[in-house]
Amino acid sequence: MAYYNVMFAPRPSTIMAQLGIGPTYMKARHGSTFTASAMSAFARDSPRDPGCKLSILLVARRPKERLHTFEELAHASERLLSATSENS
Repeated sequence: MAYYNVMFAPRPSTIMAQLGIGPTYMKARHGSTFTASAMSAFARDSPRDPGCKLSILLVARRPKERLHTFEELAHASERLLSATSENS
């Protein structure tokens, strides 16, 4: 399970930077980010070799830079869903 979370980890930081709440914002505010809620669901094993596609959807952005995201991890070639992660 931990490896799935590692695979999901890079994308939220990318979207946060695009929204203006990336590293520069956090340094200026002397703060960081925190995931208050995370739910993962697993459909099937991911392939061992490279070939996974990660998609992220920004579901909502609320006051105080609160984000709600939904991510999907799928086999790139077969397009079969491996896992999802919903975070806020």
